[in-house]
Amino acid sequence: MRKIRVVQQYVNAANNGGLKTEYEALNNRKNLLDEYEFIPVVLNNCHCGLSLSDIRFYRRAIGKADPDIVHIRGAGMESLNAVLGAKLSGSGKILVTVHGMFSDLVYYSPIKRWVCRYVVEPMIFGLSDGISCVYERAAQRDVFRRYRKKMLPFVYNRMPQYPDCSAEEKRALRKELNLPENARIGIYVGRVTKEKGLSYLVDALKQLDESWPPELCLLIVGNGDYLQEMQSECAALRHAKRVIFAGQQEQIQKYLNASDFFLSPSLHENLSISILEACAAKLPCLVTDVGGNSEIIENGKNGLMIKPYSAKAIVDGIKKMCCISTYIALEKNICKTDYRKFSGEQVDKQLESVYSYLLKL
Repeated sequence: MRKIRVVQQYVNAANNGGLKTEYEALNNRKNLLDEYEFIPVVLNNCHCGLSLSDIRFYRRAIGKADPDIVHIRGAGMESLNAVLGAKLSGSGKILVTVHGMFSDLVYYSPIKRWVCRYVVEPMIFGLSDGISCVYERAAQRDVFRRYRKKMLPFVYNRMPQYPDCSAEEKRALRKELNLPENARIGIYVGRVTKEKGLSYLVDALKQLDESWPPELCLLIVGNGDYLQEMQSECAALRHAKRVIFAGQQEQIQKYLNASDFFLSPSLHENLSISILEACAAKLPCLVTDVGGNSEIIENGKNGLMIKPYSAKAIVDGIKKMCCISTYIALEKNICKTDYRKFSGEQVDKQLESVYSYLLKL
């Protein structure tokens, strides 16, 4: 019996690692591979804006693959090029999974945001056969109201599985990574951009500078267009040495295991892979109440939820994470938290449900 052929489209770029990770995860899922054949269509040299060459690439590659489903991830201009190429190929039903939208970007040009919201995204969603999101409440957003008939079940991002890290192993990692042994280390992992709320974090650190918790140390792992400015502002702090910039790293798990809590002050999210990774490492998380964060973090149980756009909220959250009684309670609770809804098995079922619905449309 012929397997269902599914093209997996993504752009091979530094900031699209999560999408590549999702595709690679599919090829390790034996139960899915029994029924589906996943075919990568990877664009290595993406052009800015509407690109005829990119559209031609997708049309030829998708047509050659002759799929039943074309799975396109994202809702930016590169996704529009992919959707147009898929449509022109005449092959398969087009599924768009919304991992993020440029119209949500706070620091993006207002004109570009308008074009994304009222031109690019309507074309992507209008030309698709089905739309799926990566967290449950996303489908309730106003932007999807006119596409209700195309909305399919959500599919969570997968949470990795990490082995437990003992206190002895944590000490060894801190020594290896040249991190202070007895500090309460809060870690941020991700793109170093203002969209991630890091300018609010800097303002919070300036407020904390006069009453810095003696055990507090912050570890920033990642790269981005705000990195140099953030480093410069943090260098002016009295406690500058307590803010460590590790740069872009491949072995994120080591840095998570060497830390005590995770921090995400992001201004908008869908379903954050970095928060899922932190939870897999059993770190209490201090995160803003945006997007799908509340579907991962339960306030007061496995972390703390704070409002976005607020340096004061970040200050208060960090102080709570440095409070021994609060931290111990969170640490105990997180070991009991049930994350099975983000497991590979559960996500496989969600994905199969989406594909099944799409093929019946």
